[in-house]
Amino acid sequence: MKIESLTSSFPLFKLMGVPSIFENGFYYSKNLDSEYIDCSENTAAALNLASLKDIKGKRDQNFGWSKQRIAFLRSHDLEVINNQKSIFKIEQPFTLANGKIIQLVSIKFPLIINKKMVGISGISFDLKSNRFSISNNNILTKPDTKQLLTVLSQREQQCLRYFLNGKTAKETAMILGLSYRTIEEYLTNLKKKLGCRTKRDLLALMSGL
Repeated sequence: MKIESLTSSFPLFKLMGVPSIFENGFYYSKNLDSEYIDCSENTAAALNLASLKDIKGKRDQNFGWSKQRIAFLRSHDLEVINNQKSIFKIEQPFTLANGKIIQLVSIKFPLIINKKMVGISGISFDLKSNRFSISNNNILTKPDTKQLLTVLSQREQQCLRYFLNGKTAKETAMILGLSYRTIEEYLTNLKKKLGCRTKRDLLALMSGL
């Protein structure tokens, strides 16, 4: 499903029995690197943001969530981006900053501007606050490592494996018979694909799987 804005999806939410997505849900949008673009007031309040504009440029890593949840959210984003269609998932319960425990069901869509996909839009609902009837077969409990790695080329996966095994870019270059600069380019590309800014972010993401 390709949409120009979230409003074109309203019929889908009505079929689900959701009367008002902005009253009951948490809306947000991200760019292709999983940086937040905007959000609804509900989302800003749940994240303890002073204003809606404070979401811009932030990432899931900025909100104190577990490594497992951050990896799960990124894998959901990547599925939408790579398949260019809406995807529905359910999370494990987690605790907000205010101590409230919630379990979210999320539907994410490609964010299309001028016929070009520039990111994803999503709407999430707390299962405990909204009455849904959902089969347990659809519940995903943790991110799938294989699912995350499908966005990487074979060479990028090799570089990642050596990086996670403690090899430097120079050592990896010698093993693979490539230049140091080429290895650094592979590492830069795979960090971007996995939504990581630094090598430390990359280690944190992969250690949570």
